[in-house]
Amino acid sequence: MVVLLAVATSVGLPAGPAKAYPPRQVIAAGSNAYGQLGNGRAPKTGHVFGPVSVIWYASQISAGGLSAYALTLYNPGRVWAWGRNDSGQLGDGTTTDRPLPVLVPGLDEVGQVAGGGATAYALRSDGTVWAWGRGGSGQLGNGARTDSPVPVQVRGLTGVTAIAGGGAAGYARRSDGTVWAWGDNAYGQLGDGTTTSTATPVQVAGLTGVTAISGGRWAGYALRTDGTVRAWGADWHGQLGDGGHTNRTTPVPVVGPSRTPLSTVRTVTGGGDFAYALLGDGTVAAWGRGDLGQLGNGSPADSPVARPVPGLTAVTAIAAGGEAGYALRQDGPEPGAYGNRVIWAWGSNAHGQLGIDQPPAHRPANLFRPRQVPGPRDVQDIAAGSYSAYAIFQPS
Repeated sequence: MVVLLAVATSVGLPAGPAKAYPPRQVIAAGSNAYGQLGNGRAPKTGHVFGPVSVIWYASQISAGGLSAYALTLYNPGRVWAWGRNDSGQLGDGTTTDRPLPVLVPGLDEVGQVAGGGATAYALRSDGTVWAWGRGGSGQLGNGARTDSPVPVQVRGLTGVTAIAGGGAAGYARRSDGTVWAWGDNAYGQLGDGTTTSTATPVQVAGLTGVTAISGGRWAGYALRTDGTVRAWGADWHGQLGDGGHTNRTTPVPVVGPSRTPLSTVRTVTGGGDFAYALLGDGTVAAWGRGDLGQLGNGSPADSPVARPVPGLTAVTAIAAGGEAGYALRQDGPEPGAYGNRVIWAWGSNAHGQLGIDQPPAHRPANLFRPRQVPGPRDVQDIAAGSYSAYAIFQPS
């Protein structure tokens, strides 16, 4: 695969010398029906990773369902957005899809951005959370149930240190290790012991000592200081990983094949009815829906417990999309900050979201086991939306 490293347009580039910043380019693959590849071209699926225009010197990326978001070093604290905008999820005051990244106006001092289904969230340096986009289920957290094409503040949240978006819910971790949630709660994905949706944050029951959070399509996930994972919400595909298929309105432990709690977890991420955990030894475990290869274990069967993803070692980061999984794997010595990190992918490739052309060219094919994505190396971070994937890498 050839990665096209065309020079980005000058829009939004820093006024000072570009050499003052590390050249971290964002690349994307997959569906471009709403401009979510960010390359400014007519909607056409991209089967290999190509550059997102304008976004150089990226420091963080995230993806919602059909939209994407980035923070950069040359506009510190500002959010870039592109892709679908039918509910205002790009935050630019319109509902016009954007095939090129635009800055979200009126929002600054942002340290983290997170995409949900059609809603986006930003964590500012003062510990407050802001949201924009779809809000009919209360997922903006501002007390209303209407969409907003501009950022609004999530009510009552201070001291927040991490955020995450679900299919129609938002999540926040506070500095005291508690987790708060708001939005749709039809399957218990707010974790407060009810199935009542709310337009303002409620505390996830019984969770303390949390170090990281993630949202799935209809479920929430939390990593605790002891290296175990808790999950809550919908469980029809086993995506809670507790060994059953019963929806849970409060958190339950994710377990392995022996039905003992999964441990030594470093990172957890939820996808479309499945989830992944990166373990301390650099391997990956997966649970939930598997019909399109999402679990990466060679089988189309669902799994209600966390099972190893074969062939993955030396993994440093993971991402889950709507129907596919991704891992950054250390491939040989690490000469620099992100040296020799390569992408591995598995699951559905119906929209080219694995970044792999498979013979005959452009024919959708699912991968039931991980395969290395040829091309980009020195990858810093990965993210995935419903049918697209994104990576930050450092061109040599």
